[in-house]
Amino acid sequence: MDRLKRIKYLCLCASIALAAPATAQDGNPHQAFVDAFASRERMMVAFTDNAEQSMIEETRRDPELVEMEAECPGALKLMASASMPVMTKSHGRAVDTYRAGLLALVSERMTAEQAAQAAEFYASEDGRFMIALAEESEVATRSLADIRANEDSSISREAYDADKAAQREALRNSEHRERIAEVGMKLAASDWFITFLGMREQMHALQFALNNDDFTPDEDAALEHVVEKAMTGHFESCYAE
Repeated sequence: MDRLKRIKYLCLCASIALAAPATAQDGNPHQAFVDAFASRERMMVAFTDNAEQSMIEETRRDPELVEMEAECPGALKLMASASMPVMTKSHGRAVDTYRAGLLALVSERMTAEQAAQAAEFYASEDGRFMIALAEESEVATRSLADIRANEDSSISREAYDADKAAQREALRNSEHRERIAEVGMKLAASDWFITFLGMREQMHALQFALNNDDFTPDEDAALEHVVEKAMTGHFESCYAE
């Protein structure tokens, strides 16, 4: 299952913090901020939209799996599709942990008024633009190298920080830098944004933990079961022909 663990990490790298309209729960402004800044629905969609194809592409890096596919065509796609329900459930658990950590952080550091202002911004056109731009500028080069090289498919903090630095550089050189500067000027005078900036290290720690989330023992067992069942049937059919 180590190959599938590696693929899960690869998919996680592409699914963090996508914007969506704020929807306050029970009038809780801190929850409204989390929903605007890191929508569960959009984080799940980002994962499911990319995961299956990422799985197929990553398995093609493995000579043994390439040989298996040549021997019995369709094996890689079947492995990916059979894995998706367990992978998606695992990702949902990891996203819930990430969002709970983010909610605890903002509840501790932001006043209700600041959280409401932050939620309003990230639900606005400017806020959605900034998060979409950050997502488009996401750099995962060093993280992916770690995932593929490390025995446990983990990402080092050094690799994560290097990718974040590369992302900041990409934003500084973005074709949208004039609009970024305009939005930045508006935010500079915002009380909530000063507090938000002071939370960046803790927010990065939450994202780093999400990117390094591993399967639970139950998820590991479930994944092994569905893949083994699907592949056994596939090879029996393949060799019977």
